[in-house]
Amino acid sequence: MKKLTLLTLLTLLLALSLTLPALARGRGRGRNQGPQPARVEACAGHKAGEACTFTSPRGKRTGTCQLSRSGNELVCRGPAQRGRGGR
Repeated sequence: MKKLTLLTLLTLLLALSLTLPALARGRGRGRNQGPQPARVEACAGHKAGEACTFTSPRGKRTGTCQLSRSGNELVCRGPAQRGRGGR
């Protein structure tokens, strides 16, 4: 009985040690990393609501400058990205 309890405890500790790093990185695919630098640079010197253009891996994109989720920088967002934190 002691061996079964010890084995169960070791299994739980191993599972926890493998899970904690993933939880520390945050949910999703990099969603906690903030907006892409190209989106921020596209709004440098602009005001909220002004037109902006940036180049993404998918090509040239246009949008409007809007506040990021943190509210401390402007981010160029296209129609599909409104309200999504610059992603």
